[in-house]
Amino acid sequence: MDEARQLQEGALRKHLQINGEKHPATQIACENLAITMQRQQDWANARALFSALVRTRIETYGETHLETLNPMTRLARVCLEQKDYTAARALFEHVVNARVATVGEAHPETRSAMYNLGSTLRDLDESSAEAALFERVYRADSAALGPEHDDTLRSLEQWAMSAFEAADYARSTALWGELAAIRERKSGASDVSTLNALDTQANSFQKHGDSASARRIRERLVRSEEHTSELQSQFRISY
Repeated sequence: MDEARQLQEGALRKHLQINGEKHPATQIACENLAITMQRQQDWANARALFSALVRTRIETYGETHLETLNPMTRLARVCLEQKDYTAARALFEHVVNARVATVGEAHPETRSAMYNLGSTLRDLDESSAEAALFERVYRADSAALGPEHDDTLRSLEQWAMSAFEAADYARSTALWGELAAIRERKSGASDVSTLNALDTQANSFQKHGDSASARRIRERLVRSEEHTSELQSQFRISY
């Protein structure tokens, strides 16, 4: 990797000398070297190079062009590695807004950007903002993919988790219940994804002060566990 980096550093110096920093070949060389630094976990140098590249791309292509947003996303991830969550948030918010404006909320690249922003908001302990964001993702997924698509269920789970962390237990309880019902229809009552959703719904009920509902769900979980153990025992005997 060190040899590759030395070659890339030499290529970048050559392109800068011959072509200048705004030439496409120079920008490609800059990006390649920055990616190598990122892979080597050389966060400080990677951040400096990605920052320079983003500035050049904005001047060349504008703030919403794909050629700008890709290194901006990498820059934001480097900021996360440096635990500079405020800088990462600002960058991811720009990427999300640009993606929404150019390709819409349901586009996979927009969804990816939203998930990046959501994880950053979680790092910042901004659970209410995170919940609002994943509600947007869920509604876009549901409209584009259908309410029971795996990607839709993933965003519904993220929304439910962030609502719980935001202490919005009424909303969290309803969302976990909706997720559990869909998981049960798709995978069965004893599937681990169904049981996990029910368990978290029980926690939400408990936090919301509804101990009776929490107890009913936990009793169901115990019965399901006992039934599974019985089936496993019967299988071992028959085998």
